[in-house]
Amino acid sequence: MIVLMKFVTQAGAEAYDRWYETPLGQWVDRYEKAAVASLLPPLAGLKILDAGCGTGNFTLALARQGAHLVGMDRSAAMLALARGKASNPGLDIRWVQGDLLHLPLSSGSVDGVVSILALEFIPCRATAVRELTRVLRPGGFLVVAILNRYSLWTLERLITSSAWRKVTFLRPRDLTGLVEQTGAFDHLRWRRAVYLPPLHQPWVVRRAPVWERLGSRLVPGCAAFFALAARKKASPISI
Repeated sequence: MIVLMKFVTQAGAEAYDRWYETPLGQWVDRYEKAAVASLLPPLAGLKILDAGCGTGNFTLALARQGAHLVGMDRSAAMLALARGKASNPGLDIRWVQGDLLHLPLSSGSVDGVVSILALEFIPCRATAVRELTRVLRPGGFLVVAILNRYSLWTLERLITSSAWRKVTFLRPRDLTGLVEQTGAFDHLRWRRAVYLPPLHQPWVVRRAPVWERLGSRLVPGCAAFFALAARKKASPISI
């Protein structure tokens, strides 16, 4: 649940990666990936862009399902770690340094676009969503996930770090509106995940499944992770 900032040093990228190895990070990663997986079609043989891929956490998971991946991030430090982890010769991944506002791909060139916890750090989110739409072929799928503004995880960041106060967190309806405004998508679907508190405490980690089960029933709108999936309409759309 650590999200890429505008500029990332090598030490920062390594700290980002280590977080997923902590007990809390492993549970969060598990729930986030399950939410995204529930929104995806079969991936074997598809060309997919992971926009804002960080150190390749989701990129590698998608490639292991037989997809052809383009992992793109603006951080050279993040990409360096991602390349180092992609040592399996059976994975088809191309790593590219680039910006979500100016994607280095041609229009309609990918079958699917995934962007996980990246829009929060984009100055013009509408432009970024239009770019994600542009590179997607008609009939292709889009999956975008955000860190929900109304969650304990967002509150913890705002309290503990002044750097996070410069970030404008989105609400689920904000993300939905950005996608709908393009006029290019139909079949919108949603998934929410991560209700356990952002505390690296054994009692929190041990009860992770309980937090997740109770949170989804009692306070579904307070999930920290919100993912939206949509299909690009088959008819040509001018964006």
